[in-house]
Amino acid sequence: MDVYQMTTKSEGMMMPGKLKWYALLALALWLAFSGVAAAEQLYVNESGWWRDGGAFNVSETPIQAAVGAVGEWDAIFVHGGSYDEDVDVDKPRLTLEGEGANVVTVTAASTGDHVFEVTADYVNMSGFTVTMTTSYQYAGIYLNSADHCNIYENTVSDNGCGIRLSSSSNNTLENNNASNNGCGIRLSSSSNNTFESNAANSNIGVGIILESSSNNTLAHNTANSNTYGIVLYSSSCNNTVTDNMLSNNYGGIYLYSSCDNDVTCNLVQNNTNYGIYLTSGSTGNNIACNNIVANGELQTDGSYHSQFNNFQSDDVDAINNCWGAGMNNSTIDASIYDGEEGGWGEVEFYPFETEPVLCAPTPDEPPAFTTTDAAIALQIAAGSRPPNSRYDVSGDGSVTSLDALMILQAAADAIDL
Repeated sequence: MDVYQMTTKSEGMMMPGKLKWYALLALALWLAFSGVAAAEQLYVNESGWWRDGGAFNVSETPIQAAVGAVGEWDAIFVHGGSYDEDVDVDKPRLTLEGEGANVVTVTAASTGDHVFEVTADYVNMSGFTVTMTTSYQYAGIYLNSADHCNIYENTVSDNGCGIRLSSSSNNTLENNNASNNGCGIRLSSSSNNTFESNAANSNIGVGIILESSSNNTLAHNTANSNTYGIVLYSSSCNNTVTDNMLSNNYGGIYLYSSCDNDVTCNLVQNNTNYGIYLTSGSTGNNIACNNIVANGELQTDGSYHSQFNNFQSDDVDAINNCWGAGMNNSTIDASIYDGEEGGWGEVEFYPFETEPVLCAPTPDEPPAFTTTDAAIALQIAAGSRPPNSRYDVSGDGSVTSLDALMILQAAADAIDL
């Protein structure tokens, strides 16, 4: 029997079929007029905003004016152009979509404020270039006590900080370019966030930093040519740093008073001072299956100074990592600064991999020789520069003028190609 035709105990009668459809229609109308309405779309250009079929609303701050005009679940589409304003996004479940970071630029109206400050939950934001808030404490995009937001495909440059999250959880940052800022991406007092496939390059300070935060995932990001690539500062418990590329920084990965995190499957290469650095009680971390290659200065014995620094009293395990082509027990040990050199805790690096680990990005090939390298080889041959095995291209155990000539020829061949 149809549930709508069942006899009620109180009336002892059946609901006719036509009556049940009237009841359903009445329920739908009640829901429509009780606030459960379809989402509305607003549009913005450099002069103002409008709705489909609605009047054009002129505003000197068109994005902010549109945010003020929408409600929960609504969407704003921003057409290409240049906008000078600071935008407070305080509407939950709002979608704020720029036409594309290559055509929509939002420049700070005040250098002493965030360009976009998000204080509502479930906000989606994409397709903007955000720039020119200059103080380190202010950001191009700032999530302040905002949860479940998606921030993706934005370019954030020339700011004190590119993207900053404070007391914000369960957010996703994906495919953003946070480069050429004071810091790239900064997270404080926040948990359960995912940063994936972002670029944080050429920032003055840190590429990506986690402060007093737990259970966050940093995966498939690049943090190159910063002072520090990735920093965990007083951030313990289940932060995952995996499959990231960290190269040409002063330091690759820095852990300060940060425990019980996973640092796995990363490429840490060609960082000028160190690859990975632990200090101040950074214990219980899983540092495994990384490609840690050519960090620090190349030494005469083929080792690098220094690939891994342990500046704390606690011992550290760093096993199943690959330390570069041709590295062995002796050269790996010489590349690690620990108890043997400074009275700190020992670093256990055995067993190690002799080939690059497959879960991490593949190390770059050694850089090609240039004419500058030929001059360096000649200085080594003349005794005015310390020996360096990289320049012994003839393989005879010493660097001579012949090596300098061979390097010069290799540089010339590379230019011809």
